[in-house]
Amino acid sequence: GGLLAAPQLSPAVGLVLSGEPGARSAAEAQRFSLHPLRLWELLVGPYLADKEGLRGIPEIVVRHLVPSGGFGRVWVDSIYVGTPACVLALGGLIASARRPRAWVLAGAWLLLLALSLGDALPVYGWVYQVFPLWRPFRYPEKLVPLVSLG
Repeated sequence: GGLLAAPQLSPAVGLVLSGEPGARSAAEAQRFSLHPLRLWELLVGPYLADKEGLRGIPEIVVRHLVPSGGFGRVWVDSIYVGTPACVLALGGLIASARRPRAWVLAGAWLLLLALSLGDALPVYGWVYQVFPLWRPFRYPEKLVPLVSLG
């Protein structure tokens, strides 16, 4: 097994030994963070501006809301799951409220959500500082598909 993985492991070890895996600072790693105003997209879809500015808030206003420079420069275009899916997920949590596993999964989902918010909460910065192996995983918005699946 180790010989099969050697072509992949040797560059990874070299990168870790070079001392510069991933972003050089927490601010650089959090450049593409999910803005808290976009959390409504889980329920209602992309209600803010699109690239063409045909619906929602004009792009010029959105540029001030999203630190990466507007929704033309976000990592994930939409985080829409849908109101029925969110209601079913909440119903499932309520139905299995007595099972500890349900609360562990809900806690893991909340942790992923907090990490995807990046610089809006201190959680990503703490994880970035405490766990050096986390540093290659830049851009908190990359965690949004996991939040959507949760």
